[in-house]
Amino acid sequence: MRPATPALLAAVLASVLAGCATPTAAPAPAPPYTPPTVSEQAQERGGTPVERPAPRLLVADGAAGRSTLLDLGSGSALATFEHGAAPTLHASPNGRFGLAVQGRANRVEVVDGGAWTTTGGRHFVAPPKKLDLALHGAKPSHVVDHDGRIAAFFDDDGTAQAFDAAALPDGPLRPVTIPSPGPHHGVALPFGPNYLVTLPAPSRDELPVGVALHDPNGTVLAENRECPELHGEASLGGTALLACGDGIMLVTPTGAGATFEKVAYPAGPLGPDGDRRTFTLLVDEPRHAVLGKLTTGTELVRLDVAARTMTAVPLPAGNSALELAGGAVLAVTQDGMIHKLDPATGTVTARTKVAEPFTAEGEFSVPRPKLAVGGNRVFVSDPARGLVTELAADSLAVTRTLPVGGRPTNMVVLGATGAGAGG
Repeated sequence: MRPATPALLAAVLASVLAGCATPTAAPAPAPPYTPPTVSEQAQERGGTPVERPAPRLLVADGAAGRSTLLDLGSGSALATFEHGAAPTLHASPNGRFGLAVQGRANRVEVVDGGAWTTTGGRHFVAPPKKLDLALHGAKPSHVVDHDGRIAAFFDDDGTAQAFDAAALPDGPLRPVTIPSPGPHHGVALPFGPNYLVTLPAPSRDELPVGVALHDPNGTVLAENRECPELHGEASLGGTALLACGDGIMLVTPTGAGATFEKVAYPAGPLGPDGDRRTFTLLVDEPRHAVLGKLTTGTELVRLDVAARTMTAVPLPAGNSALELAGGAVLAVTQDGMIHKLDPATGTVTARTKVAEPFTAEGEFSVPRPKLAVGGNRVFVSDPARGLVTELAADSLAVTRTLPVGGRPTNMVVLGATGAGAGG
């Protein structure tokens, strides 16, 4: 349930410094944070060397507590994992592990996809399995990884749990608990050595109103309450980005605190609920930009992080799932088509039929087509037909269909990246 729609900002940029962290002089830049590392020998332990990466696709069933791991070499199923509820999937930073977030079962489980690449560039495989490691709490929702750590927020607890990704796969996780003022639909972001945690609105049914910066002991270093209806986050370098009801907030570390800046959404038509904002953010790292779909349903906003400017570009009507691939925007529309767009102009450069027609109405948990991208391949799930379609990222030509069964929805590509082991 959303609060009343906030007024659109007239200024393109408004800067707010956190009161409890405002120094008397210009803030000193924060020292660089060094994530925990794992030795090359530890990264290789338990695996069989192979000549090239062995990517897999972990596919969640949107109507049952189940996920299926597909071998993208052969297209066959390697394993099926049972969960306490239909999971939402998130890939670990190194792409080896899938985190299965089960809001209705009060836990976050870890699936080892059994394929990884070490920091030295060697490739390994091992039997896939669900690890005997999990986070437990009331109604987990958003999971975020950054700066070598993974954080899960538990809505009904109003707390977050975070652990070093280097603890995977052997454990123990030794999660740190970061509190908030109370239960709400929130999120926690690892932020250098610290954490950004959302601040609840007066009513639990409303979205958060801002964020507080906590150190690992839970001490609040700074806070900002100028981000109404906060939903949607991303990280670009050392900057955290938050999707507010009236703009995108940029949070930058400075000394022991942080600075907070907001860029307003560009003026234009309102969406069906009388607002003009985005609820999700996609990072275009090579172009130092962030993208988000506006609630009008027919526009995309692009924030140039360096210039602190935001522009709107058109999207195909009826779009649902969005993703980035090689700098292009991919959009699946309710007629079952996938479109490839130029993010600067909205020009459609390719389109292909990939799924049965569907509706984007109803709760987010309703099974509907989702997107995943791995290298030069794009995957679109089709819950109506129980399969996943694979396409070439450059042309959107269909290369094969992968039978999964059930109601395949969200997916993550595993074993296709070359970051360090352990998350």
